[in-house]
Amino acid sequence: MSLILTIVSLGTRVLLAYLLAPSFGLEMIWWAIVIGWILADTIGIVYGIKIEKWFK
Repeated sequence: MSLILTIVSLGTRVLLAYLLAPSFGLEMIWWAIVIGWILADTIGIVYGIKIEKWFK
């Protein structure tokens, strides 16, 4: 799961930075990092909750 979350985070960061930086400026690169982390964390939390329910 760690590998998947890393790929999601990195992929999101690269994609958003590439798409948004030319239109909205270099500040969007920093926002892409935050959005990538939030997305990966959210997926990890949801996965953890589902696994916890499955083992109960």
